[in-house]
Amino acid sequence: MKRPRIGTRPPTTAEPQVPSAAEDTAAVPAARGAVPQPSAPPELDYNGRKHRRAMDDATLWDMARRIPMALAQSARLAWSVDRRMTITIVLCQLLSGLGTAVMLTSVAEALPHLTTDARTGLGQAWPALAVAVVAMALGAGMWILADWATRRLNPKIASAADLTLVDLHMRAELSAYDAEGFTDRSQAAEIGALRAVDLADDAKTLTNGFVQLVSAATVLTSLHPLLLGVLLLSVVPRGLGGVIAARIDYRVHDRTLSARNVRGMMRWWLTTSELADELRANTMRPYLHSWYRTMCDRVEGRELEGARPYLFVTLLAASLAGLPLLSG
Repeated sequence: MKRPRIGTRPPTTAEPQVPSAAEDTAAVPAARGAVPQPSAPPELDYNGRKHRRAMDDATLWDMARRIPMALAQSARLAWSVDRRMTITIVLCQLLSGLGTAVMLTSVAEALPHLTTDARTGLGQAWPALAVAVVAMALGAGMWILADWATRRLNPKIASAADLTLVDLHMRAELSAYDAEGFTDRSQAAEIGALRAVDLADDAKTLTNGFVQLVSAATVLTSLHPLLLGVLLLSVVPRGLGGVIAARIDYRVHDRTLSARNVRGMMRWWLTTSELADELRANTMRPYLHSWYRTMCDRVEGRELEGARPYLFVTLLAASLAGLPLLSG
């Protein structure tokens, strides 16, 4: 029996028809089922809501009250790992502040001579200017030495914090792992151990800034008491702006924590050689890659959202800090 031509009615007999090559190819996906598109990953939340509420509810005064405690913790940790480097950092910061005070005092002594007579004034002002240059060089050298000591101290602090975290987990009872909130506290402790080095660096920067501020305030007060008010009016907006900007950074970090965790796991699954054959055999690469790209887009989008308010706060703080100096 001849096959019917295209466009003619099929025969009414029960004889099975042989499909064409095009019909056979089109029927394969329908028989096997079309490959489903990867669904969008849901919004996941791995961080503790307790810590998030504590950060959102904290006022500037609450954060300021915690600074001495954080500095004390950093000092105890640094003292426990390397006392010599800790003493070196403290002495260098004090000497750097002293150099700033001497430089400002010398410049204040040289300015009257330079404003009266340019020819004879330079000869009278050069001893004070020489002292200012030496003091400035001394302060810069002390800062470099403090930075060198900090770089020697940071690896020891990181190792001490990491070993403490591991020891606490090893001493914990097995029943503690099943207790409610243990995973959240463990993740918070791990983040704290990773940030121990940042805490030491921030403590050094904060104490150095405080020493420099005290030195400048002492010199300016000796020149005129009103200059101290001008200095404070220029410093306070920058401090408040720094705190608000830090809160913006924390919120961005908090909102992207789950996406970064999932992205890290996806990266390992996609790049490790141990799972390469299984991913190809089970056709899981497009699915995992879609999730990985979605997590990258989420992290990137939320970081870009935080860039605008961060820039606004920074510019506003800098503008308010410059107004007293401009009016003075």
